[in-house]
Amino acid sequence: EKLLDWLENLSTYGIAIIKNTPPAEDQLRRVANKVSFIKKTHYGEEFMVKNQPGTTNIAYTAGNLQMHTDLPYYHYKPGINMLHCLVQTDTAGGDSQIVDALFIANKLKKEKPDIYKILSETPVDWCDIGHQDDQVFHSLYRSPVILNDCDGKFLRINYGQQQRDTHFTVPIKDVVPWYKAYAEFTNQMYDPENIVSFKLKEGEILTFDNIRLIHGRKGYDDTANNTRHLVGGYMDWDFAYSKIRVLRKKFRGHTYSPV
Repeated sequence: EKLLDWLENLSTYGIAIIKNTPPAEDQLRRVANKVSFIKKTHYGEEFMVKNQPGTTNIAYTAGNLQMHTDLPYYHYKPGINMLHCLVQTDTAGGDSQIVDALFIANKLKKEKPDIYKILSETPVDWCDIGHQDDQVFHSLYRSPVILNDCDGKFLRINYGQQQRDTHFTVPIKDVVPWYKAYAEFTNQMYDPENIVSFKLKEGEILTFDNIRLIHGRKGYDDTANNTRHLVGGYMDWDFAYSKIRVLRKKFRGHTYSPV
């Protein structure tokens, strides 16, 4: 039933932390396998989040990591992000930062509908070009920051300055209004009242909704005696929702559909 509690909390609140897990690199996979399996991306299945000299990925540095969603350049991006803390820095920094971007979007929809309209209708080019080990990739996806379906219902947030393409293929007249709208969205994302900051402890697994939330990291001093090492991975919501229904049927005799 603990598995069901975790998945229901993750589904409801968009975030949940699993505590007291062994600080081993295979532990994230063991947790994911209880639900389904790890979703593979061009970064592999698991990926190591730590300072890596010479990297082209800002996540693999010790600097500040700006707020973003993971993989907005994927048409079918992973729905659940998982980060297992193996080693945490002893000094200041290294804090995880989380913002409920859906809350911000709904607030804009109510209070500043003109800005919401621009962010939900103007397509943005998202891009990632590079290599990881022996994998060479060139990922592209075109979608608004706030993506809704044909009925206007929320589908996903795409956000991250470092993940935008080098060009912006919209009519000239739409460029300045979009940047103003994006700036308003960003200002609210970085409003301290909207940010939850915390420092993961060794053995904790942070799990959160990559469709709804954005995340970042405070920089830290990386030295021989002060490091930070997380193991990351992804799962899909389709399998998580399926597991919720199966477990509800098992423990409660019903599924509370739809979920």
